[in-house]
Amino acid sequence: LPFAVLGVINVLLLYLFVLKNTKDKFIAFCATFLLVFSVPYLLLMRQSRYYSLVTFIILILCIFYKRFHEKGSIGALSVLVLGFIALGHTVHGMFVPVFAAFFLHYLIFLPKRKDFLNIGVAIFLIGVFVVPIFLTSNTMSHTGELSFESLWDNFEFQCRMINKYIFPAFFFIIIY
Repeated sequence: LPFAVLGVINVLLLYLFVLKNTKDKFIAFCATFLLVFSVPYLLLMRQSRYYSLVTFIILILCIFYKRFHEKGSIGALSVLVLGFIALGHTVHGMFVPVFAAFFLHYLIFLPKRKDFLNIGVAIFLIGVFVVPIFLTSNTMSHTGELSFESLWDNFEFQCRMINKYIFPAFFFIIIY
């Protein structure tokens, strides 16, 4: 039940996030409508696993990142730190790309000299609380050997799945 409730809260958060960023109720409604009628979303949100929690954390991160960008408030940055720590303790595999995406976006599009000290302190705090989990959880034992062949096999698999379930190649041939 808590995971399903969190899935419903995620729908509301998505609506608020899209509304805040686009200022268009129709676009917010469309995004929410697509999410509510997404079968994979519905199936994942009702499971007693990390999916609804991670979705919640990432939506909170997006909302407060936008708030930090607009106002530069320490409160928003504090929520970002707590969110990244929660994400690091929830799913290691998602922490790294999400943190990297936020950090690179900040460096490329939003660098403000007055925020560098606060950002540095935030990264230090995130590191203090997340790195020990990475070091003690034996995360790398769950990965396979990284090679060009394994990357190619994964790419080939993803193309087959897209062709089979999302957009058949025949569809593009007809359009062409």
